[in-house]
Amino acid sequence: MKRKIYFIIYSVIQFIMSIVVFVNHEKYAKELYDGMQSSLATIPEAAQMFNMDSAISVTLFTAGICASFAILFFILTLLNKVVDKKKFAIFLTAISLFICCDEITTVFSLIALLLVCTLKKEKVQKEKKELKKLKDFKITYKEILLSVLLILVYLSQFVIDRLPISGVSFIAVVISYYLVVLALSIFVFRKRLVRDLKETKKDFGTYFKYIFKMWAIMIVFSLIAAVIRIVLGADVESANQLALNSAPLWYVVPLSVIWAPIVEECVFRGTIRRFVSNDKLFIVISAITFGLIHTIGQEVGIYNTILQSLQYIAMGGVMAYTYTKTNNIFTNMGVHCIQNTFASLMMIFVM
Repeated sequence: MKRKIYFIIYSVIQFIMSIVVFVNHEKYAKELYDGMQSSLATIPEAAQMFNMDSAISVTLFTAGICASFAILFFILTLLNKVVDKKKFAIFLTAISLFICCDEITTVFSLIALLLVCTLKKEKVQKEKKELKKLKDFKITYKEILLSVLLILVYLSQFVIDRLPISGVSFIAVVISYYLVVLALSIFVFRKRLVRDLKETKKDFGTYFKYIFKMWAIMIVFSLIAAVIRIVLGADVESANQLALNSAPLWYVVPLSVIWAPIVEECVFRGTIRRFVSNDKLFIVISAITFGLIHTIGQEVGIYNTILQSLQYIAMGGVMAYTYTKTNNIFTNMGVHCIQNTFASLMMIFVM
């Protein structure tokens, strides 16, 4: 029990420090750059190759890895899986130890690594419970037409931005749009939502663990995609994220935590699944459309639009994969909700 408490404290501290480094990456990158220049003073060619941009990329990458590893270790601790996944836990703490950006997390990582290494697995066999894949509904022509209608209504957001109205009238139109799309999404998928909710409530613990597992996987893929787009020359934050950061919290939080998980999962997973039965093709189409819808019309240039969509494509792909494995729309809704809640908390406490 004492080790579990320490592991939780360690995970939280590592995550917070990683976010601090990520937010103040220019300061830490400058320290890294100065240190490398001193170390490579005797090798001028190598010193010239390592510039400030390289230092920033390395700092952002290491901060992202440490943050994602902290989340994974936190999840292992909460699920009491540190002993069962001892090798993986050792890997997480060992890598964190060697790439930590500050002395505090270095000390905590070393202690955590030692504690994990001394853990002993109890010889108790537990029955592993797996989620069953739910049966598909027979799709009718009426449901196909309703799905098309939902897609068209969802895409009407691009028309709203071009309406020659402002002030109270524009706010009223935007609020009406959100309410109509939410109501239509629930109506179109009402039978599936009722069935899937009942199944989720029956085995909530197993579903919750699976949703958390897929969210952790999504974080890793998202961070990898983020590093790739930054290395290829994209801005650190997308236009979509910058717009959310500048909007009031009373508007962003309900939209992100409630509206988006329901509506976007119905649109990008639910409706597309009705047209595409092949799992691999569905994942690809769902991921790409989800990624592009968050960047088209917001970014400058096709190249930047594609780069900024990579992170959203990675997240959309994981949520689509989750849906194919369970056929329960609440699993991908759950992953989406956790991710957006996490992002909202970051906006509130860090930004």
